[in-house]
Amino acid sequence: MKSILAALALTMSASAMAEGGAAPESMGVMGQLVFLGGFLLIFYFLLWRPQSKRQKEHKNLIGGLTKG
Repeated sequence: MKSILAALALTMSASAMAEGGAAPESMGVMGQLVFLGGFLLIFYFLLWRPQSKRQKEHKNLIGGLTKG
């Protein structure tokens, strides 16, 4: 385990010291908006929409119950 950590530390320090090409550019405003929009779509389809569907089904089930 110690040898793996030592090798990883050497690799990380060597890559940090290496002079690469130009630094990667940031996403910019449009890239950030696209990323935010994608995140919101994922949130909607994976969390909010299924929950509201279950809530609606539950409401219909409770509304259809009668005594006896």
